[in-house]
Amino acid sequence: MLNLSASNITVAKADYRRQLVLSQSARCLSAYLYSAAGAGESTTDLAWYGHAMIAENGRLLAESERFASEPQIVVSEIDLEHLAQERMRQTSFGQQVMFERASLQTFRTVTFPLKMPASGRLLLSYERFPYVPSDPARREERCREVYQIQVQGLAKRLQSTDSQRVVIGISGGLDSTHALLVCAQCMDLLGYPRTNILAYTLPGFATSRRTLEQARRLMQAIGCAAQEIDIRPSCEQMLRDIGHAYADGKHLFDVTFENVQAGERTSHLFRSQICIGRW
Repeated sequence: MLNLSASNITVAKADYRRQLVLSQSARCLSAYLYSAAGAGESTTDLAWYGHAMIAENGRLLAESERFASEPQIVVSEIDLEHLAQERMRQTSFGQQVMFERASLQTFRTVTFPLKMPASGRLLLSYERFPYVPSDPARREERCREVYQIQVQGLAKRLQSTDSQRVVIGISGGLDSTHALLVCAQCMDLLGYPRTNILAYTLPGFATSRRTLEQARRLMQAIGCAAQEIDIRPSCEQMLRDIGHAYADGKHLFDVTFENVQAGERTSHLFRSQICIGRW
């Protein structure tokens, strides 16, 4: 979207204009190019300074120098694929498009020559991990927000189902560690004892001594109700029942071998949840 504007200068108007451009680009999930009249339009009553901006989905990509005495060209890249993906996820955008198509029937095309930068290099810096802020302060704020969303979501789920206990499997890795921390914070928030967290570590064939010890120490530090179930005997029985080569002593560690262990863990944890309902 290109906005050719005759907006004049007033005190603090640049900040307000910048907010309008960013919010409009975010609302329309689009690129928004804004260019105001330059100093050549100034009179004794009003002044212009050629304010120009390029925004993309609420983010300012480039901005001109204000009060410049020479002509300027502002250049930036626009990630069209990112905009297309965002529009696919936002259902309200599709509804708005259908409405506008009914009212807009004709378009006018204006062409003009423009030299591209000779270097051929990108002008913007694209993050390797776009959903993880590189700035430590913003990253900490984002992680805290994600964590609190999970805590609040779990708390609401327990309240709506009239439950006071949760069941969780602890492997000693990062994912289950984070999940257990969320459960502990949720119990603190609702005023329930942490012993209402029924935590199980379910060592299998590939469980190392390090991860098993980490799981044990984590459950002890949290203060939850900790239990340990060795799933290898039940897995071996399953592998024998289905005629897997591992049951005959062959070292075949295929998808079936892994899924049997995952299935046994799921079965144990699911039955524990049924027991909670009976309590």
